[in-house]
Amino acid sequence: DVYLPAKRNTASTACIIMLHGGSWVAGDKADNNAFIPLIQKALPGVAIVNMNYTLADGSANNTHPAQVKDVAALLRFVDSISATWHIKKQYGLIGISAGAHLACLYSYSFDALKQIKLVASFVGPTNISDAYYTGNPLFEPILVAFTGKRFADDPNLYKAMSPAFQVTATSPPTYMAYGGAD
Repeated sequence: DVYLPAKRNTASTACIIMLHGGSWVAGDKADNNAFIPLIQKALPGVAIVNMNYTLADGSANNTHPAQVKDVAALLRFVDSISATWHIKKQYGLIGISAGAHLACLYSYSFDALKQIKLVASFVGPTNISDAYYTGNPLFEPILVAFTGKRFADDPNLYKAMSPAFQVTATSPPTYMAYGGAD
């Protein structure tokens, strides 16, 4: 879904891309719909793209890195149409939960063109190799569906998919918000 401000131009109109939550296995861009008017009110000159991504179901085609490839494909598309939309080719990623994880991971590990200028993570997991996730029987089936492997079978994969281990001094500025019980 695309929300373009009325007065926009390629020199100054930024674009925010939103990624929904759902533990990588569920959720939909519609889950973010309540936030769109809030962002439009706070940032009236910003374009917004609210995207879906491949939901992990354990099949080889739907495990990591399918989700970050979806982000890359969306960015290529938005780049290709940016002149028509009259927006800059610089982006911010906002994600909630699993979407926040993907926003950080993409920005830190997969943004070879350095197009992402900021990341906002709302309750996003940053270290999926942490025992909080890997030692929790409730998370194991979700993480196996997302990664295609159990942590015990490939701890390096879990570490490579953890934004906490990918962030560097050249990563885009990142805002992170967590509740008191997160």
